[in-house]
Amino acid sequence: MEEKTFCPNCGSENVGSSRFCMICGSALPTAPVATHVPGITPEKEPMVEETMPKTVENTPKEEVEAVFVATNDEPAVPEMMFEVPVAPAYPIYEREIHVERQPEPMPPKKEMTENIPAIPAKKKSRHIGAKIFAVLFAIILFATGFIPTILYPVHEMLDEDNLRSAVEKADIYKIVEDLIDGEDVGDFIVDNVHVKMQGKLNPSEKQVKKLLQNEDIKEFLADKLVDFATDIKEDNGDGELTSRDVYEFVKDNRDAISTAVGYTLRDAELELIEEQLDKDEFDISLDTVREKYPEVSEYVTFAVSDVGLYCAYGIVILFALIIFLICLKCVPVALKTVGIVFFINGGIALLIKPAFSVTAKILKGTLGKYDSLITSLGAPLLNGFVMIGLMFVCAGAAMIVINIIVSLITKLVAKIKAKRA
Repeated sequence: MEEKTFCPNCGSENVGSSRFCMICGSALPTAPVATHVPGITPEKEPMVEETMPKTVENTPKEEVEAVFVATNDEPAVPEMMFEVPVAPAYPIYEREIHVERQPEPMPPKKEMTENIPAIPAKKKSRHIGAKIFAVLFAIILFATGFIPTILYPVHEMLDEDNLRSAVEKADIYKIVEDLIDGEDVGDFIVDNVHVKMQGKLNPSEKQVKKLLQNEDIKEFLADKLVDFATDIKEDNGDGELTSRDVYEFVKDNRDAISTAVGYTLRDAELELIEEQLDKDEFDISLDTVREKYPEVSEYVTFAVSDVGLYCAYGIVILFALIIFLICLKCVPVALKTVGIVFFINGGIALLIKPAFSVTAKILKGTLGKYDSLITSLGAPLLNGFVMIGLMFVCAGAAMIVINIIVSLITKLVAKIKAKRA
């Protein structure tokens, strides 16, 4: 029969000659070889199964002792008491051992994340409110864009160099003919001189055209137009044309008049012209208009001045910057919005000149006596629309191109980041 040994640590039953507990692995008590002592009769030792408690939970430490089992061949020896270390008390029942499993160690951080697929970053959603405000300010920008679109051509028309160039290219005879409702210009001149001179003057159409194309006359007209333009922009009071101005011009240029008409004016005839002009006495001045419409004149003066033009540019730039601030986190949207607005404004400005030409041909003569005047002196105005249109179109196209480049770069950077992730 195999010997049974109980573990002093967990109380489990172990069969055979194992030196360690099959349950907890603790060292089991060994059975030493018994020796015979003369004169002492050994007593029968109880079996280990009868003396070993079922549990060691409530067994005092002092009562734990070693048990030696004698073999069949050799007599038993007296018991030797020794102290066996006892494990902390906790409930252990016979044939039913509950072993608490230790949690498995967590794998390293690298092992946890190396096989997890990268989650693609979601595109940032654009704020709906920012889009709405961007559209509203784009409409305002489109409306305010018409301020410089109109003021710049007017400013160009009132420029001194542009006025002189327009007068140089203008057909003065045709302008005067339209202003006198188609009457012969030579007859008109004869009818408006003194009666004593009417029999002496009889210029032909060719002579009158030569006279009106004279450089001195064109320079005189250009000077007067420049005075009016400067007076409109600066309110300096120079915009005036009187009968006295006409007399002084005739007096100073009598040689040129004599060459064109074929008649030399004498001093007595100049006095007759002066008398006739004083009798008619005309005075064309901007002061008269300012007296009737003072507030309107002030607004017009400010609008066509250099300061007014710069303010118009500033307003457009301000609203464009507001759109960029609203779309600060989405610059391509701002570039695209402002670029489209500028492009549309410029396109409309570029269409004004061809539209005017087509309309003038269709409605030829509708403007009456001002038809030739507007066509001739309006050239700087129409050229101004072309210039401002080109500026807006170029600015808008540049922003649209920049928007495309920025979008491509953004997509490329996103792809590179996704690959690296």
